[in-house]
Parts: sequence; C-alpha cells; structure tokens
Amino acid sequence: MQTGPSTIEYPRTNMNLDPIEFRPVILKPKLTTLTLRVILLHHKHPLNLSGTCRIQCLIGEAQILGATLSGCDYKDGANFNTFCAPLPLPPIKVSAKKTESNPLLGQEKLCKTRLEPLSIDYDEVKKEAKRGFSAAILVDESLANIKRLEKIMKIELFKPLEVFHPTPIFECCYMTEVGKALLEGDNFETFKRMRQVVGVSWLNAKRTVIMFVGPKDSGKSTVAKLLTNTMFTKRPTDMHSLFFLDCDVGQSEFTPPGLLSLHKISNFILSVPFGSQLKTFPRSYYYGSISPESNSELYTSIIAKLYDDFIKLSEADEHSLLVINTLGWVQDLGFEILQYMVSLFKPNEILATDQEIGRKLSAKLVMTPYSSEQQHGKVTAATHRSRNITGYLAHCLVRSYSTQVSSFSEVSVRMVSFDYISIFIHPSNLVDDSCYLAALNMSTVALCSIPEEFEDSYESSRLMNNDNLPKKILKKLDSKVEPFLRCYGYGLIRAISMEKKKIYLITPTSQNELKNVTVLSLGEEICTPRWIFEAQATVNAPYLMQTTSGRSEAFNKLSMPLKIVSGHKRNHLRQIKR
Repeated sequence: MQTGPSTIEYPRTNMNLDPIEFRPVILKPKLTTLTLRVILLHHKHPLNLSGTCRIQCLIGEAQILGATLSGCDYKDGANFNTFCAPLPLPPIKVSAKKTESNPLLGQEKLCKTRLEPLSIDYDEVKKEAKRGFSAAILVDESLANIKRLEKIMKIELFKPLEVFHPTPIFECCYMTEVGKALLEGDNFETFKRMRQVVGVSWLNAKRTVIMFVGPKDSGKSTVAKLLTNTMFTKRPTDMHSLFFLDCDVGQSEFTPPGLLSLHKISNFILSVPFGSQLKTFPRSYYYGSISPESNSELYTSIIAKLYDDFIKLSEADEHSLLVINTLGWVQDLGFEILQYMVSLFKPNEILATDQEIGRKLSAKLVMTPYSSEQQHGKVTAATHRSRNITGYLAHCLVRSYSTQVSSFSEVSVRMVSFDYISIFIHPSNLVDDSCYLAALNMSTVALCSIPEEFEDSYESSRLMNNDNLPKKILKKLDSKVEPFLRCYGYGLIRAISMEKKKIYLITPTSQNELKNVTVLSLGEEICTPRWIFEAQATVNAPYLMQTTSGRSEAFNKLSMPLKIVSGHKRNHLRQIKR
C-alpha cells in the first residue's frame, strides 16, 4: 500500500456567512488507497453536505435531518448510513451537537482507538479540538447502486449548483459554503411543538399515530422523515417501536411505485427515495398503479390491511409510534380517501403542510408549504418514479462491499420455470393471451404471492389453454372482497425461453424471499426506465426473448420483443383488444 503524510484540507472561503476559523476540517488518511475522510465539526459552523456518500459519526455527536448520530467504531462500514441529497435539493446541514465537555479532548484513548484503523493521527485532531472542534464524522464513497446512477441516467445528478460554491470531497460528494435549513421560522416552531406532543404520547400511550397531509411538493414527505429521524433518536427504550406507513403509491419512500407498505424503522432516513430503496420488502402489498384513482376500493382495502398489520406487529411492544405519509392528492376523490384514513387511523395528531387541507381535516398543526425543488429546479413525478425504479434495480450492481459490476448486462440472472410461476397483468392493460409474454419482455415486474385469505378470490388458467405456457391469474368476477397480492420485491425480465420454458430476470430480492414468489405482476404505468437499456456495456441487447426456429406463428408472437419506446407508447402497445 502507498503511504504518505496525512493532510488537512481547509475549504476555499470567499463568503463570510459564518466564522471562517470554524469551518469544517477534512482529514485524509495516511494510506492514500483509502477513500475515507474524517471531517471535524465545530458547533458554530455546520458542514453543508450535498451529493451522496456513506456517513457515520466517529467521535462526539452530529445532527443531520432531525437525526442525532452518536460516535461509534468504524467496523468496516457496518455503522454507515446512506446519505443522498441530489439536485435539485439544497445542501443539507450537518452540525456538531454542543456539549459541556469536548469528547475530542476528554476521551483521548477512545479517539486514538477509533482513529488508528483509519490511518489518522490523533495529534492533528487534538490540535483542532483545542480550537473548539468537538465532533468527528466519517464519510466514504457511496456504493455502486447510487454512485453509478449519474452514468446510468446520463445526467449530472449530485454536483450542487454553483450558487452554493461546492468543493468536492470525493466523487459525487461535495461540501458547500452555503446551506439552507429545511425548516425555518414558524415552520420550525410548529415542528418543535409536534415533536414534543408526539414524544409525550409515545412515552405513555400504547399506540401513537401521527398523520401527515398536504398537496404534492409541499414538504409533507420531508417533514415526515424529519419527525421519524427525531423520534428514532429519542427512542426511550427498545420496547418503544417506530413504524412508517407509506401510502403514496406514486412516489414511495422505500420501494418502487405501485406498492403500499409498512416499515419498522431500524435506522435513520438520510436519503431521497431512490437512495433508500430496500432490496426486499418486509410488509408490502401490490396496488399496481401510480394513483388511487385507478381503483380506490382496492387502495383503501390495502390501507386497512396495513393498519391491521401494524396493530398486530406492535402488540408485543409497550409503546409504538406510527408515522403515516399520505398521498399528495388532496382534492375530490383524493380528499375523500384522506377522510377515510382519518376515520380509520384516528390519529393523535394531524400535521398539514397546507392551510386549506388542514382546516378541512381539523389539523392542529399547520405548516406553510415549502419545496426545495420549487426554488432550485423541478423534477417531474414520472422522473421520480423512474429514478426510484432505477435505484432499486441498481442494487443488483453490488454483490458485496468489495465486489461491484459496471453494467446490468453483467448481473447474474435468476431462472423461474413456467410451471412454478403465474402472471398477473393490471386490468387496465387489455392484453390478449397471445401477447402476455411479449408484454412481460423488458418489463419491470413485481414479485408476488397470493395471500392465503385471497386464494379463492382469483382464478387461473394456462395461456392459450396450452400446458407448455405459464398460467395467468385474474380476479374472479363474483369475488365478494377486493383481493390483492403480497409483494416481496421487483425484478427486470431479461429473457424468456420458449424452448426451456423459463423466465430469466434480475432482482436484488433475497433468495429466501424468492422462494415465496409465485406471481409476476405487471402494473399500470410502472415502466422500465429507458436509460437502463441505454446504459448497457454490451453490444448484444440483453433483454430480448429467445425464439426458436420452426415454432408456430402463435409461439413466435409470444416471443416477439416489444420496441423500446416511451412508457405511454409502450402501454398503448399492450392494450390489444381481445
């Protein structure tokens, strides 16, 4: 390994927004092969962080997005949190928590123990600590599933705008001279009141429910994450559980679009959704569309099921808190759904990011709408969905912390037999039996199973009544309930072999959960992002189905690849009249 003297970097300064002498100090390891950086913080000057990285607190305490990170050992990256604040978000403030005694001076033995594996001299830290620096955070490059998204999407995603005066820390991660608080003035005071009220209730009540409502781009989801981080920081005991109910089927927080999910929080949320995608979904149900308007009865049925799941999962906990992030549709049918949710959840508190909707739902806590995107650029809902799908599938690029692949074409495929799998296509896509497999080709599908209580609500039959083809499933017309599927993950259909009777797909879903998958579900307007195909490093298209010469015309049609076109046109191609 190459070695050299450890160095200190002071960011360039041409603005006097904060005391120059207290600006963050970056320490490079002596081992030049390490990408790790230790950043020393002073309580009088935050680190304004932008882009993406992995972050943890090494010594002292640091605050970010409502979370308080406590100092802990490096442990080869086991204690890292994923941080991701891409354009158009402003830089995020990371602050040292002010303490009576300076841990960088008062805990010399601990400091040396934690700095030694990182090839950082304690004497350099001690010199800065004498000037009042009291916290040390550790940052490293993000893994390929996030860092390579710029190349996959072919856009500049992580470098902040020049107005913030960015300085690179390493690839895709920047510190800036200018930052902006996500909550200021009256909004911050409202948040503090909410934090206090929820904290008291969580400490004493068996269950506490807080519901966030507001229109799109009003800051609703951001505030929900801030509260989740704050409450996770202040969790009194291990018997105080924290859950997050995601009701936004278009722009989900931890999953690709088309799902409603319940998550038990076990870590801080320091990323936008495409950087927070879970590989496997512990408690998700398949809705199959990006708007409740598609089937409001199905939507509310799944919401009721998830709330029932929360009641059961939290039964063993002394105290549980449920944070509910609702849909951003607050008018007409959207408002009716919100009213239903209020009657179902009976929330202890409702926080609204819009005065009108707050008044209609009798919310006691109301904030002024705030959207960083409105100030620094706009990302469309369709782009958000595509980024989330890409962020999920990009997990396939990482085999381990030390083994990563550069292209989706290099990802190992999974095989599933026609005899083991059934196909469900959203009812809005009117696809003839002869085109089912063509519709699956190159598509992003949900990996599902039929819950036991709905086994009698679906009917199945072989495609084209041919025993050599997979089954399709449909909801029974006389079903007295609105059935839905359990979802474990998503996958990308890479190829279908008529000869071997197998479907080939790539997915980051765990092998243990794949054993439960019996249905591949194709949704409405949940399309494979175009850039996934454009970013391949191979000449041969890896997502075309295999055809065999000599097959009948019907079989050739089953194997016919669809053209790579826009999502709207692709859905139109699938709407083939029977």
